[in-house]
Amino acid sequence: MQLVFFGSFKHYSTMILQSLVASRDLHIVGVVTTPPAPVGPQKILTKTNVHLFAEKHHLPVSTPEFLTPEVNLPQADFFLVAGYGKLLPASWLKTPRLGAINLHFSLLPKFRGANPAEWAILLGETTTGVTLITMAEEFDTGSIIAQASLSITPQDTRETLYDKLYTLGARELPGMLKQYNSLKITPQGTSPTPTAYRFKRADGYIPWEIITAAVTGQAYDGSRLPSHLRTAYRYLQLNQSSDISHQSSFIARAIRALKGFPGVWTYAPSAKGKKRLKLLSAHLTNSRLILDQVQLEGLKATPFNQIKNQIL
Repeated sequence: MQLVFFGSFKHYSTMILQSLVASRDLHIVGVVTTPPAPVGPQKILTKTNVHLFAEKHHLPVSTPEFLTPEVNLPQADFFLVAGYGKLLPASWLKTPRLGAINLHFSLLPKFRGANPAEWAILLGETTTGVTLITMAEEFDTGSIIAQASLSITPQDTRETLYDKLYTLGARELPGMLKQYNSLKITPQGTSPTPTAYRFKRADGYIPWEIITAAVTGQAYDGSRLPSHLRTAYRYLQLNQSSDISHQSSFIARAIRALKGFPGVWTYAPSAKGKKRLKLLSAHLTNSRLILDQVQLEGLKATPFNQIKNQIL
């Protein structure tokens, strides 16, 4: 079975590609990833992890900035997408002999979109997984080919959950492909959850008043949350309780869901004016948010108890 692989998501997409390369029955005839991008203070052009892996294993690699008919791709049984982040043109979906397929990192139809792990944690899900789907002209709406599930623990962050999801995908995908002809393909229903929109840096900001309310076990106004967090919060209000425990636990989940990027951050008052404060980890005790690890502007990461006297 010949495949053209599309992927760009850090080392995660490489995990999937590596599993395909290791499978004797699968042959990678081409790799497509995003172009080298500036990284770090020096803005050094850096290839994606997938790009480097492909070169190391002598796989033909292409890095088109735009997906146009001029992009020359080899003939294949499948185009397989895993963490690529771009929508393939409609004309490409019928190019492979068997079709274009996508490994999505949720149990579709839940959490269609770019950041499924973050949204699953935010909404308090206890189970998620991976779904292999046919590709359609809209993101993540194709028919379901196969699924595999795993548990979300109360300690999972976006980073640990993506590690688990891509590990699961790497383990299960080769078998799904080998059984493709015998699997029942099922159209998706309506998604019961909000779209898992991509988070940007500004989406991690939470007003200090909301943080202090969660810490002291008081109610807060969820309408003051940034757009994506507000969407998740309103969904929970409509589907669950809106008591104090729910409100504090939502902030704790947000800290786990956005860990690494964009991170939850706020502006905390100090004797020298407002300072940016990153909330790195937290837990709940008696329905109150307990801040564990934080990073105050200009300082290294530290336990909150060591710097709380600097905050008014």
